[in-house]
Amino acid sequence: MSLNPWVAGAAALVVSLSLWHADHSALVRDSALAAVKKSEDTNAALVTYYNRLNSELYNRTELIKQLAAINSGTQQLRDALKGQGDQINRSLLELKRNDKAVADYLALPVPVGLGVRYARPATIDPLAWRAAPAAAGVRPDPVPTASTPGGGAD
Repeated sequence: MSLNPWVAGAAALVVSLSLWHADHSALVRDSALAAVKKSEDTNAALVTYYNRLNSELYNRTELIKQLAAINSGTQQLRDALKGQGDQINRSLLELKRNDKAVADYLALPVPVGLGVRYARPATIDPLAWRAAPAAAGVRPDPVPTASTPGGGAD
């Protein structure tokens, strides 16, 4: 039995096209798998990158919170120092006024009544020098220390 060369050629063509199609399908499938693998690798890299970015963002947020707390503390210190500085300035002004009042008072002559009360005789005799203020009610010796009721002086 002899086959027609046309039928044999057609059968050979069908077989070769079938083999080409199978080979082409395998190439397309391998190419698609490679693209999927590359896409998975890219996605994994992006997930890692986004996780790292998220961690950095969290760290920066915490740092901003810490800086805000430091800023708040610094502002409180600044306010406290300003208040203390203002108080010191007021105290210095008061001291200057008091110093001026004391200087003005000391520049005045000693009142006559006060000068006579503490006047002492012009003498080098200690007994006479001590006797004059005592007669005026001024004690020349130190004030005695306080004692407990019913007890003696220390």
